[in-house]
Amino acid sequence: MTELAGFLETYVNTQMIRIIISGPRKKEGPSKIQIRPLSLKGEIKFQETQTVGQKELHKNYEQNEIIQRMLEWMEHSFKQLQLEGQDIDATVLISKKGKATIKIKKSRTPKEFVPMLAHNRKKKYLLEESNEVLEGIDRLSKENDSTNLCEELGDVLFQVALHSVIAEEEGLFTVEDVIRDVSSKMKFRHPKIFSPEDKQLAGLSWEELKQLEKATEEEPEKAEKP
Repeated sequence: MTELAGFLETYVNTQMIRIIISGPRKKEGPSKIQIRPLSLKGEIKFQETQTVGQKELHKNYEQNEIIQRMLEWMEHSFKQLQLEGQDIDATVLISKKGKATIKIKKSRTPKEFVPMLAHNRKKKYLLEESNEVLEGIDRLSKENDSTNLCEELGDVLFQVALHSVIAEEEGLFTVEDVIRDVSSKMKFRHPKIFSPEDKQLAGLSWEELKQLEKATEEEPEKAEKP
């Protein structure tokens, strides 16, 4: 596996788009493994996704760790590895005797690629759940079925929590920040409900409130500029 180790050390980097490991030698264990670079907290990690039955198991590793894991997978459990890079495509085949055959093909046109962000990876699920909420609203109006809408709203709430946790891991914000910001926004935009004693704010229209809110947000930014 010395040749394979050298190959992985050369090409498993930020220029890599993905690696697919397939052709399991045993029925037990994962049927396929995918490796992709992942931007997390401003650092590049490599995410291993194992397909086991109907489930996908994810775990992130450092470069040296994922290379070692791939060497072990190819030595003991899999027959084929395909690497897609920005400027190359490569295939690794492992014979029954354990010999690695590596074929590398240069790409005619380099591919543009940005390491996968966790939010981008998950956003399709948020879109799917949001569409299902719309379907739940239709079912409520047409069939008086509130159970489905309740369930789908819960799924969207789960997505909010999920993206908040990802953001916290990246050092961006927390779910508490999300709740605080939306609470402040609701209170500011609905003074008739939350601040009826403030006659000046309560007398403003929706558009006037939004303009005032925008001006208030811009003031700190101007103050920070030299």
